[in-house]
Amino acid sequence: MKKWKLLFASLPIVLVVLAAKLILTEVVRFKGLMELSDIGMILTAGIFLVGLMLTGVLADYKESEKFPAELASSLESVEETLVYSANSKPALNAVELKKELFAVSTSMYQWFLKKVSTEELLQIFTAFNNSIQKLEQAGIAPNIVIKAMTDIQNVRKILLRINVISRTNFISAGYSLLELVLTLIMTLLMITVFKGITSEVIIVFFVSLVYTYAYLLIKDIDAPFEYDQDGSVRGTEIPLFPITEYIERAKDRLEKA
Repeated sequence: MKKWKLLFASLPIVLVVLAAKLILTEVVRFKGLMELSDIGMILTAGIFLVGLMLTGVLADYKESEKFPAELASSLESVEETLVYSANSKPALNAVELKKELFAVSTSMYQWFLKKVSTEELLQIFTAFNNSIQKLEQAGIAPNIVIKAMTDIQNVRKILLRINVISRTNFISAGYSLLELVLTLIMTLLMITVFKGITSEVIIVFFVSLVYTYAYLLIKDIDAPFEYDQDGSVRGTEIPLFPITEYIERAKDRLEKA
């Protein structure tokens, strides 16, 4: 049912537009002012603008698709570095290091679900980074410590990029123009003359559905990290399974340690 979410969200708007048109023609007996062919250029302009916006948000979406896998890969790399460090220095407690990284990983996942604030998450990463720096005091080679810190820095950079994507829209001026054009198209449909009631219903329903659905699709793709509280994907959100699967693997290894 999730793939039909946008369609169900579009239908109320479409039905309102269709009902308004039928009231104008069948109740008020408004005959219209323009032929359908007269608004062809406006419909074409709308299609062009929708395509332009869709292309832009899809480019950002394709970039965002890489983030969960990159985050999981970096966290796995940090864990391997910590395990290697603990094995080379028996005085280090590998289990405690894994527990601390596991807490960082789960906090990051909770952040995606809006259960942990960005400020809190950054503080958690800063504390963990300080713990990694202390490895050098335990006799771990500096290049190994730097590698772990670099991986953590990469995770933090990706999370900040995700935060920017979540809090901003793709070209706000483009959305303003798109909303203006769509409003104009719906208004022109109200004053357009159709050959009969059947063609009127079909064309008004189809045109308003396509443009409304396209607009909601663009808005949805532009917010690829908006999840339900349980982490489920509602529509076009990017799946977080690389992160959740890493957390499960880390938990399993921690329990066996």
